[in-house]
Amino acid sequence: MLAAVFIILSKAAGAISKIPLTAILGAENAGLYQAAFPLYGFLISLSSGGLTACVSSNVSASNAGKRPLSHATVRFLVFIAAVMAAAAAVFSFVTAPFVASLQGAPSVAPVYRVLSPAIAFAGAAAVLRGWLTGNKRFALSASGELLAQCVKAAAGTAGAVVFTKINPAFAPSAAAAGVTLSELACLIYLLFITRKNSGASDGDPCDYRAVRRIIAGSLPLAAGSVLAPLTSFAESFIIFNALKQSLSDSQAAALYGLKEGAAGSLLALPTAVFAALYSYFLPSLSEQTDGADFTVPLGCFTFTALSFSTFYAITSNGIINALYPSLTAESSEKAAFLLATGASTVLFGGISQAFSALLHAHGITWQSTSIKAVASVIKLSVCFLAAPSLGINGAMLAQVMSSAFCAAATLIYATAKLKPAVNLNKFVFPTMIAAVFGICLLIFKPAFAMLSPFLCVALTSVCSAATAGAAATASLLLRKLLPRKSGGGGA
Repeated sequence: MLAAVFIILSKAAGAISKIPLTAILGAENAGLYQAAFPLYGFLISLSSGGLTACVSSNVSASNAGKRPLSHATVRFLVFIAAVMAAAAAVFSFVTAPFVASLQGAPSVAPVYRVLSPAIAFAGAAAVLRGWLTGNKRFALSASGELLAQCVKAAAGTAGAVVFTKINPAFAPSAAAAGVTLSELACLIYLLFITRKNSGASDGDPCDYRAVRRIIAGSLPLAAGSVLAPLTSFAESFIIFNALKQSLSDSQAAALYGLKEGAAGSLLALPTAVFAALYSYFLPSLSEQTDGADFTVPLGCFTFTALSFSTFYAITSNGIINALYPSLTAESSEKAAFLLATGASTVLFGGISQAFSALLHAHGITWQSTSIKAVASVIKLSVCFLAAPSLGINGAMLAQVMSSAFCAAATLIYATAKLKPAVNLNKFVFPTMIAAVFGICLLIFKPAFAMLSPFLCVALTSVCSAATAGAAATASLLLRKLLPRKSGGGGA
């Protein structure tokens, strides 16, 4: 339970920390900061993406067989992972000017170089995190992730604040330094924790066969994990080069910052909730057979996604103006339009996550990954065709279309393959509450210009809760007042 809390908090902290950081950096610097992360995520996934899961499963299997991995084996694995990740870090540092120039954003090069050491730190930490989870030290592993997110938020925000006042050109690199410090802090913490929990050295030699098995087993997982960052990396190339056909470098970076920073940080918030729901329902779904009841998991995912997407679509202007007061009126309007347009991706993402959990619970992972791969191709294709004419709006359109395809394809495949049972009658009441929530948002929308948006959200939630309570009370009264049909037997 504690581990689940740490996971939720770490993901929420990671998503929420982007909001003040974007407000401090401004649209242009936020765009430069965000532009570096697709390559950063790609290199981390490529060098150590599957190690945590593979080390965890091998440690767990070895413990079950009463032959745990020796300390020498774990140390050698950490060394190998650090070397592979360090090679990726050196590649990032050396090629930073070339990649940034090819990307169409030369000013991103210093950010790449500041992030490079973090790749090496993350590689070594991946093995230690896998060792902890394999030994069922879930809370310790998750607390390391929470520590990293807190350090990243504090150090990154502080660096951005200081250098925005001293020299704004260095602000994106200062914010990126918070990421590198967070990975270093996490590695030091995990080294301390694993040393404390591993006890005295067992004296057994290194099992090189186990090392080869773990490295070989991590390669397919790494290949699957690079899909999302590789798509984002290619998308950033397309967007920057398409925008620069009619705009300057700074204007292109500012628009990218509005999409990935101002709007993107808000659209990413529900992923923390989806991750928590995924972790909660996955074990119970794994125990069910074909045709089992899928009503509650689907309802939780859908209701959460529908609430967020409705909120973003209706109140986009108020949210952007409240969270990013430093944006110009024109930038605020563009960011609000991007947020409202992208609001549907939250709903599509919730549906995709729900049915992906169902597929993964039944061991159907390759098909789910294939659907995501096709969605990535759609996203890049539409972005390539639409961005030159529609600008940054074309990039958001591509994101919406790919999310819609992924949700529809995952839903259709999972339903046809597993035939889950869904009681639609149970969706009536939550759908009614969501509708009332949307209506209340429309009613209170004019107040966003006069009151705090968070106060308006509170008022809306109170109205929705009151409506839900009234509906529940009315339902109970009707059940008591109306005569029940007798359950007499048939002919």
